[in-house]
Amino acid sequence: MRLGLQGPSVLHFTTGGAAPNANLFARKADWGWFDTLGIDGWVPASQRGAVAGVGFANMKGGFQYVVGLKSDSAQYWTVATGAWKIDKVLPGTYTLTVYKGVSISIDVDMEKILT
Repeated sequence: MRLGLQGPSVLHFTTGGAAPNANLFARKADWGWFDTLGIDGWVPASQRGAVAGVGFANMKGGFQYVVGLKSDSAQYWTVATGAWKIDKVLPGTYTLTVYKGVSISIDVDMEKILT
């Protein structure tokens, strides 16, 4: 269980219209102003790092590869399409795991299911 400050979040409410703007996702937001607030438990960008890789041998088409970093206090994920990078990583020791899964697309006719 991870207790304490888990970082900021972005909530976006719609009326069911268009998809939210991609810039509203927390990973794309500019949290630089957060560094100046002096919040207990918040680690500023100047004290965070990055982890990167050049890719994986024998990547197979039709599969999605996901890189995960995990520690007792933080988790980070990114899709690897060859070279990959995870920014804004808290200091610490992490377990790096690569997941290979099948990417499947399914078309479902909801009108037939609901009637």
